[in-house]
Amino acid sequence: MKRTFMLKLLITGERRSGTTLLANFLNSQNHITIYRDFLHIERLQKNMGCVGFLQPLPLPTRQKLIQSFYEWTSMLEIRLELDAYQFSNLSEFYTTTLRKIAKPDDKIIGHKTTMAERILGDLLNALPDLKVIYILRDPRDLVNSALHRFADEEATLFDYIEAWQNSLDTILRLTCQPQIEPQLLIIRYEDFILNTGCSLTEISRFLGGHDIIIPDSMQDFGKRWTGNSSFGELNGPFDPSPVGRWKTQDMDVANTVEAILGNVMQKFGYLPELDLKGSDRLRFQVNYEQFRLQKMGLDASPLQSKSDIMQSSTI
Repeated sequence: MKRTFMLKLLITGERRSGTTLLANFLNSQNHITIYRDFLHIERLQKNMGCVGFLQPLPLPTRQKLIQSFYEWTSMLEIRLELDAYQFSNLSEFYTTTLRKIAKPDDKIIGHKTTMAERILGDLLNALPDLKVIYILRDPRDLVNSALHRFADEEATLFDYIEAWQNSLDTILRLTCQPQIEPQLLIIRYEDFILNTGCSLTEISRFLGGHDIIIPDSMQDFGKRWTGNSSFGELNGPFDPSPVGRWKTQDMDVANTVEAILGNVMQKFGYLPELDLKGSDRLRFQVNYEQFRLQKMGLDASPLQSKSDIMQSSTI
């Protein structure tokens, strides 16, 4: 039986932006299969030393690519049978792998991978039938959430601020390219949570008019998904409490985020709410620039730890 055309979809954004929520939401729709965190194409590209997605790969490299993919997916209890003779480059590997997860009646297949923006330009140029949804979240909530969720990592407050800015900058540059812009959609996490109907209409239109409904439950790798604070047995489809949670958390974080990202935030509807003095704002910005210089190896007096940064930034 010949399979009908299937649209490919990638959901991405920064960590703690809400990508898993959207992925599992869409995975619960009829004729859509979305897996999360199983196809880290940027990581595979880097491991293989691939120059481009259309670069021909010798057989040993293709075999190594499959083995690297298996090693990652084994942790997720996913097993797909891949054949090194079924693809000749990274683009074909990507398409072949997505087709392996498809159900017979699927019209959309895809995956969720955070922080994939670096390779999006090349990926979208190589795959004209690929669509990308980028989830944007209020950086005050995102940074607070990341600092809490990844407290055991070495990343600092400034690392997460810089990542949010760089990620968004990359996406905005891509939307300025006429051949890519129709393949890319930016959805605010807050709109998806608080104004779900309008967001679903926008997503449906982006995906070619595919019907999208609010499911009674969501699946995560084939099992009922109950471990996310944004989805549950509620009067509405989503729990609104994660939106604006930063107001009850570390205000030093919010102060720093607003001082550094305030102008960009406003362009996307995230209005600064803290009354920072000019001197305080300048101090945050100077500390941030010192951090960036340090990363480039241009500053001999680094702010090395999260506590150093917070201590130097506290009002």
